[in-house]
Amino acid sequence: MLHNHFVTSLAEVTPQQWNSLFGQHDPFCDYRFLRALEQHHCVGEHSGWLPQYWLLFDGQKLIAAAPLYIKRHSYGEYLFDWGWAEAYQRHGLRYYPKLLAAIPFTPASGCRLGHLDAIELATVTAQFTAAVTTLAQQIGASNAQVLFPTTAQCQQLADQGWLTRRDLQFHWLNRGYADFNDFLASMTARKRKSISKERRRLSELPITIRCVAGAQISPALWQQFYRCYQQTYAKRSGHGGYLSLGFFQELGRVMPEQLLLQVAYSQHADPQVLAAALFFKSDSTLYGRYWGTMVELDGLHFELCYYRGIDYCIRHGLSRFESGAQGQHKIPRGFEPQYVYGNALLFDSPFADAISDFCQQEWQQMAQHKQQLAERLPFKHQ
Repeated sequence: MLHNHFVTSLAEVTPQQWNSLFGQHDPFCDYRFLRALEQHHCVGEHSGWLPQYWLLFDGQKLIAAAPLYIKRHSYGEYLFDWGWAEAYQRHGLRYYPKLLAAIPFTPASGCRLGHLDAIELATVTAQFTAAVTTLAQQIGASNAQVLFPTTAQCQQLADQGWLTRRDLQFHWLNRGYADFNDFLASMTARKRKSISKERRRLSELPITIRCVAGAQISPALWQQFYRCYQQTYAKRSGHGGYLSLGFFQELGRVMPEQLLLQVAYSQHADPQVLAAALFFKSDSTLYGRYWGTMVELDGLHFELCYYRGIDYCIRHGLSRFESGAQGQHKIPRGFEPQYVYGNALLFDSPFADAISDFCQQEWQQMAQHKQQLAERLPFKHQ
């Protein structure tokens, strides 16, 4: 008999139980990643991300689950709903809490409703929809959302009555390039020369760039990376970032095989870390996630966060490079516009029709925008 259960910590299940539902390839759905967020207080009461993991059992057997959170704000989501929240506020209505099935602070698409292969996705989405509806009534949530699901899961949720959203990200696709020069050769002459000039100008500076595998990231290097991360976040957002040093160090300890760090050092007798970019990887995809710098140098961000990632994918046979949210400046560097998705389920909302119209317009606008952006790609065949 199927029954739903909510827990406030992944400690309630084993890594084997959880990972059997999500597979072994997505680093962000991995038990180790999500548990580290808990253990190092990146999620919890003070953060506004309150874990409320959904578990579906068949008798005593765990057959499906979702990384679910009670949210008291909309920070750290990357497919935002600030306009919806403002509409509620203007009319004296409470928008928060809401329920969110997502990976905190991580705009990478992947499985959000994990399940055993023997269980049909339609059954999982129906059970999940009923469970979050009941939970929302209990806590007074205005809505539930699923962010960055797979296309199939987005469609199944739509079949259960969820609204659908989509946005654009920019991903690099490996089309069988032999090396970085082969990739450049696929571009128009003007774009190819622009990138070569950008990289050459940086190479003439007294900087050394090294790729450090996760297992080789020392405690001292983690600290230096974290200083760069905090410095850059402070300049951009006025705070030191959502994640703690302990969280990053924990990832280095428990999942080093899925991490790599591109580091820029000064060329001195005592080299100093000038900037660093942390990547995650699966068996097919590289994910650019966290960047920080102590200096402002033209081209350094593009070199560490984009070109070095592309080169790594080519050398290691990875098929895709997801470099994070936003950034139309990625287009002339060979990143292509790709759809990402979201779903929303409103509960007794006076704005249901308006939000539904918004989602439909957003869907159409993204199609037009994607076509316009694709025309700006730097490749010869465009």
